[in-house]
Amino acid sequence: MQNHRFQTTLITALALGLGFSLASSQAVGYPAAPAVSLGANPIQSFAGTIPGTGSTSLFTVASDQDFIVTDISFAATSTDTDCMDMIDAQLTIESGAIAAYDLSTRYCYSSNCYSDGAHVGLSLTSGLRVPAGSSLSLDTDLYNSWTWSGCSSGRDTKVKYTIAGYYAQP
Repeated sequence: MQNHRFQTTLITALALGLGFSLASSQAVGYPAAPAVSLGANPIQSFAGTIPGTGSTSLFTVASDQDFIVTDISFAATSTDTDCMDMIDAQLTIESGAIAAYDLSTRYCYSSNCYSDGAHVGLSLTSGLRVPAGSSLSLDTDLYNSWTWSGCSSGRDTKVKYTIAGYYAQP
């Protein structure tokens, strides 16, 4: 009887010791995509205003790093709210567009507003890659206007933009 109790206690102690030694430690994950640069200030943002039809070079990425666009904000404005302007906005690099969006200005007629305008406000999960050595540009094209009463020729349609992201090792 005593031998049986000793064996049961020994088996229980060995089982607990084995369970403790095989217990998994805390999981540690590493990104599969490029890692954030170790530079002094790897996060960068750009903001400004561009005409309804125009192009502007935002920046050129250094030859030893990629840039990942993570946040995009575009809003179209006009001094003539009786006219809705529709604008194609594209983020481009030398090889072509990496993102394309439709925007529009606010439209009001006779003190009633029918649209606050189509704008873009994105926080991207995976981001848009701008390869090392590439230049990122914003191109806009005012492709259509709509109104009941006619659009003024001096309405000064513009796109306000903010682009943010981080530098990464390629």
